[in-house]
Parts: sequence; structure tokens; C-alpha cells
Amino acid sequence: MNERPKIKTYALKVRRDLMNKKICLHEAERILTEKRIEHMSREQLAHEIFFHAIVYYFCDKYEPLHIGLLANLKRHADPIDLFDYGDTRFRRFCFRIIWFLPGTKEKMDQPK
Repeated sequence: MNERPKIKTYALKVRRDLMNKKICLHEAERILTEKRIEHMSREQLAHEIFFHAIVYYFCDKYEPLHIGLLANLKRHADPIDLFDYGDTRFRRFCFRIIWFLPGTKEKMDQPK
């Protein structure tokens, strides 16, 4: 009988420092070292973590506008639910777009 491998999951609380790409890479490395997630690359994890942090704090900033979509996105951004093998291809594509979006390096990698 073929048994499917158990898919690991890990929930990470969104923090403001996760809007820094270097910290996301470090956090991804920690998750992999601790074997919380095993079937994703460090970069895939970092992209997803960064995306969630950016979305969460963007929605938080504009929450006073009372736009229902922003409240819904914010609710789904925290915690960051990570799964072995990553998210759907479309979502991974979105994570990479935000990671490589012009201007995020200059704005996000500055020390606070």
C-alpha cells in the first residue's frame, strides 16, 4: 500500500521586522534548519513570508478607510500558514512579484 508522505505545516505570526528581506531569508533558514518545513527552498519561504508581511501592514495602514477587501486580506495574511511543497503556482508567482518589485529593496532592506 502506498502511503502519502505527511505534509508538514507551520504557522508563523506576522511581525513588522518581516518586511525586511534579509530577516525573511534568515527566518526561512531557521524554519528549514528546525525542519518545520522541508520541501521548499529558502527563497520560496522568504518570498511567502515577505509577501504576507507586506500585505498585512499595507492593509493595516489603510484599515481606517473601511474597505472590506483590505480587512479580509489582513485577516488572511496573519498567521502565515506555510505548507511543505509551497503554495499554488499562481500564489508563488504573486510572492515573487512582490519580492522583486522595483523599490522594495531600497525601502525594505534599510535598518530600522
